[in-house]
Amino acid sequence: MTPLSRRLAAGLSACLLTAAMGCSPAESTLEPDAALAGRITETAGQAECSLDGVLEGWDTVLIDNAYHLPSALKEEGVAYRGAIKDLPQQDRTLAVVFLRDGAAVAYALVGQSDAPALAGYQNQLTGEAYPYGTAFTQPEP
Repeated sequence: MTPLSRRLAAGLSACLLTAAMGCSPAESTLEPDAALAGRITETAGQAECSLDGVLEGWDTVLIDNAYHLPSALKEEGVAYRGAIKDLPQQDRTLAVVFLRDGAAVAYALVGQSDAPALAGYQNQLTGEAYPYGTAFTQPEP
């Protein structure tokens, strides 16, 4: 390989690496998933609900008021938490964030009145993030 070819190859490699880094999770923005919110609301409307089948590929779910979610994500040490943007500044909206390996992979916004089984399990009240497989039970009226 000639010196010029080596320099071109090195330059091309650097450009590809820079482009790949530009697409990292830290740079992307997660949008609230309306279809996911519908599945969560449907599941949470049942007498006993489990979030296992709502989304594939997660290990922990974090539930909090959307207004308080940024501090909950920080407390839990969630990577790339800045990818979750434009959260509503109101207490009556729950954010349900699915995490994998400590990073957010998807989230949905649901109303407390739309998902009553989740309203009693907000992170700020319990201080917990819920592991995969946790069954959420509808509170007694």
